[in-house]
Amino acid sequence: MITGVYVLVDQAGTSLYVGASRDVAARVRQHRRSAWWPEVAGVEYYPTADWTEALKAERRMIRERDPRCNRQSRRRPASPHGPIFASASEVHTLLIGSMQAAKRFGVNRATFNRWVADGKIPVAVALDGQTGARLFDADVIDQLAAKYLAAEADQGGAA
Repeated sequence: MITGVYVLVDQAGTSLYVGASRDVAARVRQHRRSAWWPEVAGVEYYPTADWTEALKAERRMIRERDPRCNRQSRRRPASPHGPIFASASEVHTLLIGSMQAAKRFGVNRATFNRWVADGKIPVAVALDGQTGARLFDADVIDQLAAKYLAAEADQGGAA
């Protein structure tokens, strides 16, 4: 279980929802029932040391990002206290779904899912439930896709 703050973002990277949880993966699964879930293209998460820190960070992040789907978002100005985390070196991971990951490789989702099943692509978070959705670290996917596309270009140029 990861205690921390998570941000659900759309395809453009705009914040849809900011939340805090003692179990981020479980809480993200609960959001799948939300009417706005189809708009979610990725999940950013920020682990925190404890629950109190998570709640404080969540409040600040809601003010800073003004997420459209948070009920407590009141269109307030950004926090005068600066960013939530002290430095850019804090843990920050964008998680994306298989459709977005497959697009980065330029392949269909079935091919991408076969690569995952074969162990060629690491899964960052596997969600429970009927669909068993899997989320992938966007940075890892970008690195693997760059290697794949470079290899494809090399093969195309050699033929």
